[in-house]
Amino acid sequence: MAKIIIRSFVAVFLILLVLTSYIPMLSITAKSADNSVPVAGFGNALDFKERKRIDIPFNDSTKIGGNSDFTISMWACPEEGSSYQTLYRQYNVNAGTLGVWLRYINMYGGYLYCGFDLLGGIGGSGSGGWQLPWEWNGGRPPDYVKKVPLNQWFHVAMTKSGRNVTVYLNGEIYFEMELDDYRYNTPAPTSAKISVGSENEHNQYFDGRLDEVLFWNTALSQSQIKAWMFREIDSTHPKYNNLVYYYKLNQIGGTTITDSKGSNHGTPVSITGTDCVASDVRWWTVNAGSSVNGQLVGSDADG
Repeated sequence: MAKIIIRSFVAVFLILLVLTSYIPMLSITAKSADNSVPVAGFGNALDFKERKRIDIPFNDSTKIGGNSDFTISMWACPEEGSSYQTLYRQYNVNAGTLGVWLRYINMYGGYLYCGFDLLGGIGGSGSGGWQLPWEWNGGRPPDYVKKVPLNQWFHVAMTKSGRNVTVYLNGEIYFEMELDDYRYNTPAPTSAKISVGSENEHNQYFDGRLDEVLFWNTALSQSQIKAWMFREIDSTHPKYNNLVYYYKLNQIGGTTITDSKGSNHGTPVSITGTDCVASDVRWWTVNAGSSVNGQLVGSDADG
């Protein structure tokens, strides 16, 4: 039975605030009563730099159309780099089919963004191009959009159920959008590329670390995302049969990114053994004079 760790930090960080008067920086990690750390963050992560990416097999189980239900999720820690950074993309699609993009935007304090592209329109109707959650406006997001700063791990999940697209940040709704008729009725491509961490069309590469990349052929609920985002996925997950591929990114090198669910093994591009680094998702850093108030939710290595 899963051991759920739920900790309140208010009292702890009152003590930490006193300590940080003398210690410039302090890192902590969550532990359960039997001294086990959360599973998320065990093993390795991949450190992405310029033009490094994972190419995902393009097939009927991995491609996305306008009426596809899906969930894409991962842990990410952006470090620096360009303004526009790819987390996931389906691109180089054939005309009249759907492109999908999930990005980290390294501008205005950092934020998440996504888009659905109808390449070339339908029958020359002028319906082509991107549908976005809000107007691009030179990259400036609306004031209500929460900032996602550099050098902090976060969990992101993008789900689509019918026309409804929801992006979650650390298990909470970040923004929502509804696909219009054109994008919803756009078929999946018959040829395309799918990548994580970069793409070779605009070279909008992610600069930082990624861990626990998953793709499902259903829209997970918010409660399912929150309950499992700190845990490795196994057959006890209520939607395990809908899991298409699962990259734990625990390898220490090689020419294949292992799919722990099935046979959709990824191909590393410009990634070497030195890019396989210890995952530190489970660590938090507290700077002098800063306070943190919240909860940690996770599970130990027994589940």
